[in-house]
Amino acid sequence: MPTSRSRRLPRTLGVSGRATREALIASERDPLLLADLARGRLKNKIDQLTEALDGRFNDHHAYATQMHLDHSIRSTNGSSASATASIPP
Repeated sequence: MPTSRSRRLPRTLGVSGRATREALIASERDPLLLADLARGRLKNKIDQLTEALDGRFNDHHAYATQMHLDHSIRSTNGSSASATASIPP
């Protein structure tokens, strides 16, 4: 029974997930090189990660991912500025 991809890499916001996402956006598609970015406990799952990262992520996906991250950063920055402005001197 195959393991679902979500069980192999459950945290996309951790150090490994961020490194992998950045590499994918930068056009890295080699699943072995991407899996090698794993840190911590994920280092013990290189074979599973390699299989999970062998997929159909293309330039369109990289662009959409970058747009999503840019939007999230702008939104967070706007929220921070709004919260800071509401704090009395």
